[in-house]
Amino acid sequence: MPKRRPEYARKFERQLLKKQRRDPRAAVAVVKAVNLLLEDPWNKGLNPHRLIGSDHVWEAYGSRSIRVTYEVEGDAVIFRSNCRHDIIDRRQW
Repeated sequence: MPKRRPEYARKFERQLLKKQRRDPRAAVAVVKAVNLLLEDPWNKGLNPHRLIGSDHVWEAYGSRSIRVTYEVEGDAVIFRSNCRHDIIDRRQW
């Protein structure tokens, strides 16, 4: 399967830049999750699944506490946010 084309929401980019300054290890986990999703969207380590209450937004694990939300449109993966899992639980994705 060919690698998918990534697109990044402005929110995703802002969150990643903030992580790079404040918590570089979290930023590395996000980048690793993005690359794995582009290579293999069903990677078991990422535990990809639809968010409850959404038909088109997916969530994947970047680490035990970091989540990446995204949408798939054709050959593009649109990365929406990268944040702590408790924020996603409050539906701020």
